[in-house]
This record gives sequence, C-alpha cells and structure tokens, in this order.
Amino acid sequence: KYNMFASRALSNAARTVSETTYTYSR
Repeated sequence: KYNMFASRALSNAARTVSETTYTYSR
C-alpha cells in the first residue's frame, strides 16, 4: 500500500545524500 511512496522517498533521500557527499568531497 505504501510501497511506491516508500520507494520514491528512499530514492529521493539516496539522491540527496549522494549530492551532499559529492559537494563536501570537492
């Protein structure tokens, strides 16, 4: 029931963390 929402939220969070890590690693 909440699978799509959870998947989308997880993907969004993963992208945010990835971008943050990339920014700090510069």
